[in-house]
Amino acid sequence: MSVAFAGMTGSMRVDSEPLLAARPVAVGPFSVRFASPIAPLVERWNALYSGFPDTTAAGTALTVSIDRLPNGKLQSRVNGTVLLEDPDSAAHELAITRALNHRKLDAEPELVHLHAASVARGTAAIVLGGRSGDGKSTLTAKLLRAGWLYVTDEQVTFSPDGTTIVPYPRPLTLRQAVWHLFDGVDGERRSNDYHRVETTLEQLGATAAQGHVEPVLLLAPQYRGAEPNTLLPFAHRAEVVTFLVSCCHDVDRLGVHALSLLVDLASRCSARRLHFSDVDAATVLVSEAFAEASLSTAIPYRELRRRSQGARANGWVLSSDAIAWCFADGSGVAYRPSTRRFAELDSVGSAVWEILAEPTAAGVLLADAPDDPTAFAVEQWLEHLIESGFVERS
Repeated sequence: MSVAFAGMTGSMRVDSEPLLAARPVAVGPFSVRFASPIAPLVERWNALYSGFPDTTAAGTALTVSIDRLPNGKLQSRVNGTVLLEDPDSAAHELAITRALNHRKLDAEPELVHLHAASVARGTAAIVLGGRSGDGKSTLTAKLLRAGWLYVTDEQVTFSPDGTTIVPYPRPLTLRQAVWHLFDGVDGERRSNDYHRVETTLEQLGATAAQGHVEPVLLLAPQYRGAEPNTLLPFAHRAEVVTFLVSCCHDVDRLGVHALSLLVDLASRCSARRLHFSDVDAATVLVSEAFAEASLSTAIPYRELRRRSQGARANGWVLSSDAIAWCFADGSGVAYRPSTRRFAELDSVGSAVWEILAEPTAAGVLLADAPDDPTAFAVEQWLEHLIESGFVERS
């Protein structure tokens, strides 16, 4: 089907090839329409974005195109602005996915997003977070081959209340070094094993999740070469929150709202570290961890006391915007949005925190300790909270 396309002019294109339109799709808040005069690229787009629903009239219009230039190169554009000029169509696929990721993130300032992948069984989901190169996408692709539903790769988006994940089935990116693990996945070989290609759900034999899913398991996968495949528990819930903060795109922007959502997520979900060298064996461990997580219960938590309003007495006291939570396992986390400082607490640190909701002299604080080791720990925590900016002199 030939279409008129915003932002395209005859001077950019070879002759007057008619533009062909792909299926319009809803990508986050956007209504995305892709067009190209090159039929295989339109077919490829439809395959790459097959997991997305049809667009709605309410979405913000976003036009994407790939055209052939007189010099033989391909040129991609988003809303009429040149994105890339390169003869390799795979490079344009990567650039377009990256551009849509950034635009979606910027267009959802009220939502919390993690740099993570996600797969699901039914409506129960696993979140796989971590740094680039840790093996998230490879493990996700293997889980899809094993029959899991695809939720997303690279960008987990939570609903406004944080209880569910909104599917974002963007093309899954695989590095050249792992192509041999997947029949049907290939591309132009380069000298750099980090060279990547986008893969379709059809290539992975996968299906996208239809509708929101609820996270029940948080995984921190990491490829470890020749080491045995191992599932390891986190030391405590505060460590889980620290892991989530390291994956979160939005803590600086959303502050306390983002932290409170991550604390609640750490409370509700089972969490494991996964060190693996054999990705097929790792998928078995993931399934076992998922089965256990489905039977686990939440670990209670509460918000610690904040600084009392109007406190006038002399002494050390919590900073006015400092906030903290503690879990039933004795661990806790603290955050101060004005300085963007984050810290873990233990049971002593949490106790000191609550005492300092009222101005308290250091001598009084230490005198209340039942023994010398506790007094030493209290002193260490007071010094740490002062140095970190969570406590100030009233």
